[in-house]
Formats: sequence, structure tokens, C-alpha cells
Amino acid sequence: MAAVMGRRNPYRPYWSKTNRVYLVECGSKQLVEILYDAMNSLENLIWRHRIRFLKGIYNAEGCITVRLRRGHVYPRVYLTNSNRALLNLARRMLKSIEIETTVELNTKAGKARVILGRRTSTNSDVCNVCIGRLRYFVRFARMIGFGIIRKQTLLRSVLRQILVRGVSLEATLPSRG
Repeated sequence: MAAVMGRRNPYRPYWSKTNRVYLVECGSKQLVEILYDAMNSLENLIWRHRIRFLKGIYNAEGCITVRLRRGHVYPRVYLTNSNRALLNLARRMLKSIEIETTVELNTKAGKARVILGRRTSTNSDVCNVCIGRLRYFVRFARMIGFGIIRKQTLLRSVLRQILVRGVSLEATLPSRG
């Protein structure tokens, strides 16, 4: 990454106790632009391996939230990004495997924030692709899931909560007639 980013010194890896792996993190608009151009030229390949692509993008940019209200479990899986083309591609891929989504505004363009210790502002609107209906949440868990242990553990925990509350997982999936 240091060579790609034009740094003299390499990035320092650190041990993640949660994921039990070494991690290296960086942030760069230039790298995003390089990857975006590559994604356009590789779209056919991405579509052939859409489950792997979706798992990867959700590992990097996804999160799970759960709300408990009056004894009901309301799970959500979000994919957050400012690149509308990427979000639309993910939505089309999810729809192709019968997972419906909605889009929500996360952060309005121009908002100031600190990322990796640097003050920056958002140039574009940041949006969430939301998997909010229970049947699609379950389908996401079964077909895609997460490769990151922390996220996959939370996903399994939420599925157990749903089962404990008496929701049949089979009833939440569309029939293949």
C-alpha cells in the first residue's frame, strides 16, 4: 500500500484482538478513484462472482444494527458509501438474488468530520443501502454473510434472537415454486 500511496515508509500493521488478524488501514481518495476505474473495466467479472463481491464490500463498508421494540426484533444490514454507482451496482446484485433494499441518506455533502486523525469534509452525499425486511435480512445471512468474525458473530446472534422470539426462518424466505 505504501508504494501505491507514494509513501516512503510502509504502513504499520497492528494486531486486532477482535478479528485475530493483523490489520493495516489507510485512507485515500486517489486510491478510491483508481479502484473505481478498475471496477468499471471488471464489471463482467464482478457479476460472475457477485456473492464474493458483495461479501467483500459488506466486510469493508457494511454494518448491522438491531432494535428491540415491544418484544420484536428489527435487524438491519447497511452498506454505506458516497459512490452512487457502487451502491447501485450492489443493489442490482442484491436484487438479482432476491434481496430487496432501500436507500437512505446518511451524511449530507459538506459535513465536516475527522477521519484517521485528519479533519476533512464530505464532498458528496453519503448514502446507506438498507436491507430492512426480515426475509431479506435472513436471505442475506444465508447467501452472503460476513468474512469478518466480529460482524459474522453479530449476524448469527441476531438470527438466534429472531429464532428465540418464535419467527420461523423458513417462513421468511420466498418459495421457489
